Amino acid sequence: MKNMRSLVGFKRTFSVGLLVIVVSLIYNGCSILGGGSNDDEEDYSDDSKPGKVKTLESLSSEGGEASQIVVQHVGEKNPVISPYDRKYWISLKDISGNEPKQIAQKMISLLAVGESEDAAEEARRFLAIQPGNKMALTVLTAALVMSRKYDLAAYYAKHLEGISSGNSEALNVKALAIMLAAQSRLSDYRRAEKIFRESLDASSKEVAAGLNLGRLYLELGDAGSAAGVFDIVASRCHSCEEALLGVGISAARLKQYDKSKDIWKAILSKNPKNHRALYHLALTYKNGYNDYDQAEKILRELVEDGSVNRLLQERANATMRAVATERRVKH
Repeated sequence: MKNMRSLVGFKRTFSVGLLVIVVSLIYNGCSILGGGSNDDEEDYSDDSKPGKVKTLESLSSEGGEASQIVVQHVGEKNPVISPYDRKYWISLKDISGNEPKQIAQKMISLLAVGESEDAAEEARRFLAIQPGNKMALTVLTAALVMSRKYDLAAYYAKHLEGISSGNSEALNVKALAIMLAAQSRLSDYRRAEKIFRESLDASSKEVAAGLNLGRLYLELGDAGSAAGVFDIVASRCHSCEEALLGVGISAARLKQYDKSKDIWKAILSKNPKNHRALYHLALTYKNGYNDYDQAEKILRELVEDGSVNRLLQERANATMRAVATERRVKH
């Protein structure tokens, strides 16, 4: 029963914005992969905020073309990975025209900034020109997931799989649709787990499905499997922050506190304002080392920093009170 309550909360958290969506787009000789990010259980996303876009520059396996991996995390607005940030996608989303490449650019940009309803409309416009187009179907399915139209998303995901069997992007979106449309049944989450794994194994470049799978393992209480998946993702995305956060959280769950502390410090050495890493570093000091002074110092900074997400501030404040209580009990 306790595990099922956790899964119910997990579904709610995912529906708020912790979904990782991958959309492939071939545009002007470039392969653009758009997707989402996962987060740890200390979620503090907010429906009122626009989407978060993260990108990773890499090389395509086909002809040495430049390739972008765009990680779309609904609920936040700041990029974690560059070179393309939210402003870049905003600058593209208002493009006009009825040519397929113009519609394609517009719909992927709308998806990247979290405007799912408009992205779905553009995808349908593209499909009116090119019925059965894999890229447009993927955008449409992803947009429907983002709009919480899970049953409809599941329908299009099934159609997408029919025309693109074994495609890692199609599998990832299919798993999301199954998981989010589920009536909190463990069997459905296990089915989604299997498909996320298929997606991860289908392509050596797949990142989004790994982030989703790692998150799911954490919610199922399997930190060991989560650690293995996040390690794979980290190797694929050049140790991007989202993957490292998963590695650090998994290590902490496994009581590998030295490893988790090293991960938090590695993230903070490159991005001192990563509030999630700071929060988890405080937890590591508290739970792993009983270092209440260090934990309280970090938590207080988060509580007093006006740029920190409100929900994270509340969590940090509650944890700071717990630190004070533990200090009194143990001393």
